[in-house]
Amino acid sequence: MIKKNNSFSGKINLSCKRENGRTCLENSFADVPYKLMHYGNKNLQTQEHLEMMIMCSSPGVMDDDSLSVKIHCKEGASMKLFTQSYGKLHPMTKGARQSTQVKTEPRSLLCYIPQPVTPFKNSLFHASAEIKTDETSHLIWGDIISGGRIHSGERFEFTKIHNQTKLYI
Repeated sequence: MIKKNNSFSGKINLSCKRENGRTCLENSFADVPYKLMHYGNKNLQTQEHLEMMIMCSSPGVMDDDSLSVKIHCKEGASMKLFTQSYGKLHPMTKGARQSTQVKTEPRSLLCYIPQPVTPFKNSLFHASAEIKTDETSHLIWGDIISGGRIHSGERFEFTKIHNQTKLYI
């Protein structure tokens, strides 16, 4: 949802389940400017896992933006989740926020390694992730922050990046 000050408050919800020996999409929802797409061949019979991509039509994260991401892999499901491009954090005064909640049920697998985040000069960003996983599930998780727009002279010139990940087994 776009707010009066042109910032956005967005949601991405994604859940998958195991059905007939394959993982399939159970539910998905994405607010503008985000979109969820099948990645690869969703009809490939030998592929047991689901591949999804998060796409974004905006130029990046702007001041006062907020994003909520919820991912749920049900029992026995296997999903690889990608992002389309680097996440760009533009200059800000108030800052932007992202909250991610993940749940993996028994014997499920989630691989989520998004493209790196590129903080521009004077960007201010707070990200939190809460992951609840079963001891029999598998999680491959990535979180990469680049040094900024180095060739523009903005090497580590962001104001603040606060990134917190909590993992519960």
